[in-house]
Amino acid sequence: MSSEPPVILITGCSTGFGRSLAENSLARGLRVIATARRLSAIEDLRDKGAQVFTLNVDDTPQELKSFAEKAIGAFGQIDMLVNNAGWLLGGAIEEITPEEVKAQFDTNFFGVINVTNAFLPHFRSRKTGTIVNISSDASYLVLSGAAIYIASKAALDCITEIWAVELAPFNIRATSVNLGAFRTAVASSNTKPSTNTIDGYDIAHGWHKLFQERSGKELGNTDKGAAKLLDLVMMKTDKALPARFALGEDAVSLIKKCLNRRLAELEEWESFGMGTNVDGLKFEETEWCAFMSGVFHPLRIFAAIPLAFEYWNCDRLMEDILNVRQQGLRGWWLTQSPVILITGCSTGLGRCLAQNSLARGLHVIATARRSSAIEDLRDKGAQIFALDVTDTPQELNSFAEKAIGAFGQFDILVNNAGWILVGAIEENTPEQVKSQFDTNLFSVINITNAFLPHFRSRKTGTLVNISSAGSYVAVSGIGIYCTSKAAVECLTETWAHELAAFNIRAMSVTLGNFRTSIALPSSHKLPTKSIDGYDLAHQFDKMYHESSGKELGDPEKAAKKLLDVVMLKTDRPLPVRFTLGDDSVGLVRRSLKQRLAELDEWESFGTKLV
Repeated sequence: MSSEPPVILITGCSTGFGRSLAENSLARGLRVIATARRLSAIEDLRDKGAQVFTLNVDDTPQELKSFAEKAIGAFGQIDMLVNNAGWLLGGAIEEITPEEVKAQFDTNFFGVINVTNAFLPHFRSRKTGTIVNISSDASYLVLSGAAIYIASKAALDCITEIWAVELAPFNIRATSVNLGAFRTAVASSNTKPSTNTIDGYDIAHGWHKLFQERSGKELGNTDKGAAKLLDLVMMKTDKALPARFALGEDAVSLIKKCLNRRLAELEEWESFGMGTNVDGLKFEETEWCAFMSGVFHPLRIFAAIPLAFEYWNCDRLMEDILNVRQQGLRGWWLTQSPVILITGCSTGLGRCLAQNSLARGLHVIATARRSSAIEDLRDKGAQIFALDVTDTPQELNSFAEKAIGAFGQFDILVNNAGWILVGAIEENTPEQVKSQFDTNLFSVINITNAFLPHFRSRKTGTLVNISSAGSYVAVSGIGIYCTSKAAVECLTETWAHELAAFNIRAMSVTLGNFRTSIALPSSHKLPTKSIDGYDLAHQFDKMYHESSGKELGDPEKAAKKLLDVVMLKTDRPLPVRFTLGDDSVGLVRRSLKQRLAELDEWESFGTKLV
């Protein structure tokens, strides 16, 4: 074993947490490679002993591979990779352009994947390495005014947890760091407001203004936070590195409240979400249960970083978020014959939803890529349209006008269309990853934004986004799919908050395993390469294909349950995250309880960082 100190590479070292990590690493005698967009911003780190490089994490995969070769050549090896570079896009979701959304994800998510993949062959060849992805406690919160940022961080948390599982056979560790509020540049020079402004989004505009006004007044000490993170990563112990590490008192408190709120919501709506199994089947008796029991990461750490604005009270913050949503929706109920629009109706849950809606007397607008696949729904009374959900925003706006014209209005939008990219994360190409997000996330934003002016003008509407239990569970073999759904759930929660002022409801549906076409090869895209050693991912893909048609859930029962919730005539607000399926309820509950237990276990490790 080499007696040389380990080599740490850190992106985004010009200011804030990245700079503190570089300086703390140098002080501990580590060999440091510091990067930034502008070399002039980190020249002083070279004077202190670091190797410095210019790096734009948005560069092409080919450029990043060339950079990785140069970086590895600096010391002959890399031991730790810290993906720290990032920025915050401000504004309500509807105000943000598609170009701005993708730019946020290019840096905060896709850039992390591409940089990591550039170094993974080196880590795998050495059978050692540590990946640290800097995230935020905001990935758990409802922050109107920063929704795209927190969705990118929710996706980052999810993919890091999957990396921790997939890379364990290579002795490679991975952790995401859920930061609270530090005195960094994220609230000033690293924040970009949206170019658009829409009246009525007062809570988004107020939060963004407050966020910038409090810049430099946060409680978190960046140097102490960096030191604590290095303590964790350098800790000599047989204990596994956590997949999630929250650092600071505010993050511990806020994340704990968010997890407890999700558990309470799960239990409140459990009776609606259960009872969807195919007759005679139980989750505990399936091979799927045994497999899924093995993919939960053994440990997650939550430490924390101090509260963003010192006068905020954590209890009051969570109460205000809930109260605004409830008061804005109180007294809302559907007309007797509402209009429902459903994407992805050719098969599976989308088709079952369309058929069940027709049976209940709803006016149905059914869409699919090929209208020929849903002609029979026209015969049953539906209006049908061909729709590619990845069309341009301009094309989607034109479609929205036609769809609204079919009945003169519509009341419920169900974003159901989606597909699964299989394979280990390293096996998926950048083009495949972005294609997955184009359908599963970005199209949801673009379609919703196409219809929101109609909802806002009528001061009513319901938004339903179909998600998956995979957003909670580290499923090796469909990692990119899971991360896209984690982002959808996070975004939907913010929509529920932002749109309450317009009397518009929003809910994500966390589906379990149902007998739909999602497990068929026709609903999958395969990786273009296979890498030896990713046995768990390959095993999952094989089992998933073989399980098609044998899943636990009955999609007809699921469609009925979902419509029961959406059509419920009550003052009771919709659940923001509705867990649907006996297996899904069990998996989500288990995931939330594990995170809470680990949060309690590691709380003392990451506090007192003021």
